[in-house]
Amino acid sequence: MFQVLLVDDEALARNDVKCMLDWEKHGFTLCGEAHNGAMALSMMDRLTPHIAILDVSMPSMNGVELSRIIKDRFPKVKMIMLSGFDDYDYVRDCLKNGAMDYLLKHRLNPAALLSLLNKAVQDLQYEEREQVARGAQTQILDRLSPVIHREYVSGLAKEAQEAGEELEAYARENQLYTGAVNYGAAAVQIVPFLLLTESLTDVQKNRFVQQVTDVMQMAIGDIRKRTVAYVGKGALLCCFLPRKEASTR
Repeated sequence: MFQVLLVDDEALARNDVKCMLDWEKHGFTLCGEAHNGAMALSMMDRLTPHIAILDVSMPSMNGVELSRIIKDRFPKVKMIMLSGFDDYDYVRDCLKNGAMDYLLKHRLNPAALLSLLNKAVQDLQYEEREQVARGAQTQILDRLSPVIHREYVSGLAKEAQEAGEELEAYARENQLYTGAVNYGAAAVQIVPFLLLTESLTDVQKNRFVQQVTDVMQMAIGDIRKRTVAYVGKGALLCCFLPRKEASTR
C-alpha cells in the first residue's frame, strides 16, 4: 500500500477527497490528515508518506512554502496540489518546488484524482528501480576496482608496454600510494603450484588463485598502499611504498 497524507485547512474539503475513492481497493492508504503546514510536517516526520495531497491556499503556511520545505526535507515524497482558479501563480511556484501536478478543486473527480495518484506511483517505482540499478552498478565497480588495480600491477611484472606509466596514472586518479616517489616490489612463488592445480578445472584454479591473493592481501594490509597481484604460473607480485627510514642526527 502507498501511504497518502492529506493536507487542507478545510474539513469539508478533506472529507470530499477522503470519500472520493475506495483507497485500499486502488492500493492506497490515507495515513493521516493535517489542517495546516506545521501539523503536516510533524506528521511526515512520523508517518513517512509516499504521496502528499496539499491545498495551495492555507493560513499561516501556504502550499508554496510547505512544498518547498517538503522538497528539502522529504525529497522522495510526491506532491499533488489542490487549487482554486485564483491560485495559479501559487501552483506554478509549487511546481517549481517539485510538485508533480495539480488539480482544480471544482474539477476534482475520482478519475482525475486516481490518475494523478497512479502517476505518482509510477514515478516512485521508476525512481526505486533507478536507485537499485545505481546501487548494483556501484557494487560492480567496487568489486572490479581491485581487479583493475591488480591488472596494472601485474603488467609491471609482465613487462607490459607503458605499464609503469599506466599504474602511475591510475594511482593518481584513485588516490593510491599517496605521497609515493618510488615503489618497492616483492615476488612470491607458489613452488608446488602445478602439482596443486593439475587436477583442478579452470574455474577451480581461478578460485584457488583468488583465495591465495586475498589471503596475501589480508596479511599485508590496505590494497591502496600495498597491492598483491597474480602474475601467472603460481607467481604473485607485491607492489608497495618503501617504508621511510627514520632520520638520524
